[in-house]
Amino acid sequence: AATEGATQHEWIEADLADWAPENPVAVVFSNAALHWHDDHSTLFPRIFGWVAPGGMLAVQMPDQYAAPSHVALAAVVSSARWRDLLGPLLRRSPVAPAASYFRLLAAEGAAVDAWTTEYLHVLSQAADGVHPVVAWTRGAALTPLLAALDGEAQDAFLAEYSASITAAYP
Repeated sequence: AATEGATQHEWIEADLADWAPENPVAVVFSNAALHWHDDHSTLFPRIFGWVAPGGMLAVQMPDQYAAPSHVALAAVVSSARWRDLLGPLLRRSPVAPAASYFRLLAAEGAAVDAWTTEYLHVLSQAADGVHPVVAWTRGAALTPLLAALDGEAQDAFLAEYSASITAAYP
């Protein structure tokens, strides 16, 4: 039983690549973070190892790489104009199919519930005329690509990407 005022959680800021809890924990929870790490076949058993017997690993990861927004981005980056400069910066999805996580964690002795959900939502047109999907991808997928370009090149790249997005999301 918890005593009044007792802390039931602890917040720790750390790099997942280097950090591990000192002792097994009841819950390891991640929302929209693990998809930024590669090599899930090593990562997931490692973090599952932090879970105490009877505990839970709860993970949510976006998996946008097959979505038209990211397919269009890969196509533009792969074009002759951009592939040499931006190709090395284009991130490939580390997120595997749900069945892969099931097999990976079941092999560790876990009872696994794994599923995927696709959410559809309407993005309102931006007042500045930027396609809303372009505005949305600027927050993550476009960031390292645009950082590698100067102003004119950014404008040219965004124009090509925007044309692809307009076709994919009329």
